[in-house]
Amino acid sequence: MLFYIIFIRDRLMELETVNILPEPEISMGLRLHAAGITHANPRYRMNRWRGAGYYILEYVISGQGVIESSGGTLHPQGGDAYLIAQGTPCEYYSNRNNPWEKIWFNVSGELMELLARHYQMLDIQYFPACPLEREFRAALEEVRRNKPESNRNLTVALHDILAKLYEHRVQSSRQPAVSTDAQRLKDYLDSSWHSKFSCEELCRLIHKSPAQMQRIFKKEWGVSPGRYVQQKRLAMAIQYLENTNFTIRRIAEHIGFSNEYYFANWFKAETGFAPKRHPLAAKRRGTPFPPES
Repeated sequence: MLFYIIFIRDRLMELETVNILPEPEISMGLRLHAAGITHANPRYRMNRWRGAGYYILEYVISGQGVIESSGGTLHPQGGDAYLIAQGTPCEYYSNRNNPWEKIWFNVSGELMELLARHYQMLDIQYFPACPLEREFRAALEEVRRNKPESNRNLTVALHDILAKLYEHRVQSSRQPAVSTDAQRLKDYLDSSWHSKFSCEELCRLIHKSPAQMQRIFKKEWGVSPGRYVQQKRLAMAIQYLENTNFTIRRIAEHIGFSNEYYFANWFKAETGFAPKRHPLAAKRRGTPFPPES
């Protein structure tokens, strides 16, 4: 049976939801102590003692927080992840003016220790601008489902997260330095290019004015955020035309247009061709494309 423990510290306000799984009949080598979501709470503060026998794996959805340890002070914010190894003393808490919301897992076990050593995740590991919210949410949902296979699926999901965190760190070390704000903006647009977004959302993401936000993005990526999204949509539209038999309406919906007519006009303005008359669409049909009228 799945237990939901709701801690209410302020009147009528849900601040933290904790989920647990029963012990599996067959050990997966990874034990879940608890998992959940901490909601925005300016008074959130946790002290981690040296003898704590589990790893803390967390992803910050929004807001900001602080992690203090003998190794220094970190300031995670929305889009960042971190891992605190078992036995590592520290204190972590919300930014009072912009409290974080985060997904977390407390885990232990032989497999977790092996994975931590393999991926070189000892002490406290910090992964800024790491777009893994979907993976963290999927792993938490597996805990909430509490099915017979949930322990196994959670083990696979957490291994996948650790592998992606390691890959993110390796790739970041190989790439030329990009400002954290510019990377955060790009990661946000990469995950939401097919949805509506506003300049205000991007400004809030990095706490900058519209002019500063535009300048930061264009300096690193060479185009404005709006143009970057248009390029992403155009590239995906062309991929659909070349590799699928989707209707124009379906392609329009997939890349974020409210109707096919607006999409067709936009596509022609970008390429000089109507979608059905684009060379790649004709190539897919195996017939010459008709001349423009």
